[in-house]
Amino acid sequence: MGLDDPLPDSSRQTNLSLDSSPFLLDSTCTTHIFPDQSDFLMLHPIIDRTVTGVGGSSIMALGIGTVKLFVGKGLSLLLENVLFIPTSTVCLISITCITDSLQCSVTFDTSSVTLRNRSGALFTTGTRLPTHKLYSLDCTQLLTEHVLYTVNLDTWHQHLGHASNQCILDLATKHLAEGMHIDLSHSPPKCDSCIHSKQGHTPVPKLHQGERLSRQLGILYVDLTGPEAMKSTSGNLYVMNIVDDYSSHPWTFCLKLKSNVLSTLQTWTH
Repeated sequence: MGLDDPLPDSSRQTNLSLDSSPFLLDSTCTTHIFPDQSDFLMLHPIIDRTVTGVGGSSIMALGIGTVKLFVGKGLSLLLENVLFIPTSTVCLISITCITDSLQCSVTFDTSSVTLRNRSGALFTTGTRLPTHKLYSLDCTQLLTEHVLYTVNLDTWHQHLGHASNQCILDLATKHLAEGMHIDLSHSPPKCDSCIHSKQGHTPVPKLHQGERLSRQLGILYVDLTGPEAMKSTSGNLYVMNIVDDYSSHPWTFCLKLKSNVLSTLQTWTH
């Protein structure tokens, strides 16, 4: 089954339970369909695509990825190019895809289905559901090494505290962190936060620049800050700092109003 191809009849059995028949084999389906995102070992987002069903009905495929099924006795079944369709009511396993990928044979009878490898050895079996006349693969669990969507480099940059792109690439490519899958199809945008934080600032000089005055209060440096977000217990919202150029001695005054600056300076100088 391809995108925009009619869905097989088994996908329209809305009264089927995923618990009682989770993995349905379908001979008319040319790709696998799974509705649960957590079942995917790897999952890549795709542009929403419509899969048209019989009678004009349609469902949306939101991603494509890989699912790994445990079939017992240490054997696993790897399903690739699986469509993620959350509105699907069943898990459909394409017989065509299985025979192509595993080079196996599939045999049906009135009550069961059997999958054998090229040498004829038994790989796994399935059971025919008497109510719906469909065949369900005998897989009781999914391997739980799950990751979600493969995300782009910018998303990892944001989630890892603005780590450098090279650091993130090293984590993924050198397998220093498990489960990191990066979409490198687009160049990451410039990060404004990183640009602002790394901008250079002129350092505060450690030595006095220019000639120092020979008397106190010859030059005063006045700095006013406010209004502050919170009032002090005395109701002040502004802080005025005065520094004497000669002695570098500071004075600090708390003000209720900005208009109190001049009167405070006049009172202090007298």
